[in-house]
Amino acid sequence: MNLQNVTLSISKDILHRAKIIAVKRNISLSGLMKEYLEKLLAGEEGYQQVQEFCLQEMKKGYDIGVKPGSYTRGDLHERG
Repeated sequence: MNLQNVTLSISKDILHRAKIIAVKRNISLSGLMKEYLEKLLAGEEGYQQVQEFCLQEMKKGYDIGVKPGSYTRGDLHERG
């Protein structure tokens, strides 16, 4: 694995709280950040895949069994 050092500027309070979480999980602060970023990226990539799938499905359209022109606007918006 090719690793890259990164410098972050965060408040002391956030750093302190993150260190506490890392200790509770028995991992390093770097491990905690890596874990968080991996989850963040997986979620983002998953969202983009689902979004692309949905857009492709919408472009295809759906056959709901209604022929164009078989209903008027009034029929569709009729209140009962």
